[in-house]
Amino acid sequence: MMDTKIDGMPFGELMNQAVKLKTHQAKPDRCKFDKYPKFYQNSMFARDEILAARAMPYTERIAAALEFKREANEFYTQGRLLDASLKYEYALSVFKHLTNNDEGWKKKGILDQDITQHEYTPANEEEALAIKDLFVSVYLNIARTYHKQRDTTTAVQACDSALELDSECDKAMFLRAQIRIAPASAGGVEMEMATKDVSAALKVIKSKLSDLDLASSDGDGDGDGGGDGGGDGDGDGGDGAARLELLKRQKEVMRMLKKLRSDKAEQSIKDKEFAGAFHRGELYRPDEEPTKPAGPMVVHGGEGTTG
Repeated sequence: MMDTKIDGMPFGELMNQAVKLKTHQAKPDRCKFDKYPKFYQNSMFARDEILAARAMPYTERIAAALEFKREANEFYTQGRLLDASLKYEYALSVFKHLTNNDEGWKKKGILDQDITQHEYTPANEEEALAIKDLFVSVYLNIARTYHKQRDTTTAVQACDSALELDSECDKAMFLRAQIRIAPASAGGVEMEMATKDVSAALKVIKSKLSDLDLASSDGDGDGDGGGDGGGDGDGDGGDGAARLELLKRQKEVMRMLKKLRSDKAEQSIKDKEFAGAFHRGELYRPDEEPTKPAGPMVVHGGEGTTG
């Protein structure tokens, strides 16, 4: 097993990396780092190809990030989830990453005081939009990848990151809802949070459809593609394709919302039955004399009695 390689990296080295991430964890001198999502923490472990991409001008840098994403998509399709998650993280770390200023940190451990955050500053609005689209797309794919690996916390954090960049990303809302209720341990709290997410997603989708209708009635024809501010990088094409895509998502969201509400009503009934069980019967008090047993039950309207 130790000879196995993940994206060309020996499994043993990956394990050592994980151990280093755990070093000093939860101690006062590393509180900040431990609060970062796993996919951001991992940016500190940069390979040569990533370091090279970070030194490139924007055009080559975005191309390198998109290539990492393409490779990640292939791995995801093949079911190679660990490889996929690594490549998605590489794509992010080309533009946003952590470095450690202590050269001996790999032996001594990670301390907050030694960490520096780096993020590429776009030269114009076009660059900013392209990077935002890339990040939202990759965050959604990271969420899907970690979700399949049953890492609910990291998957939810990835959806959170997507929504920080695009507060109207209905795909992130819908995906986060699915992730939250997936574990067998999910209960009423997760169900309530999922319902809020799905309701918000439905509201956003209806707003986008309304905007498309308004643009169409104004006779623009071209519109803006009705995109979702990044989505998952698929692209909706023209207004017609955008509308079909939104209607499809709306149907999925409405179906899930209906099920969540039905499950909530069913759970409410179970909770009431469970609570009622504690009010049945009487407590035995040793200081009181036992009551006499009741006589035979009379069946009204008949002559006999139950034995």
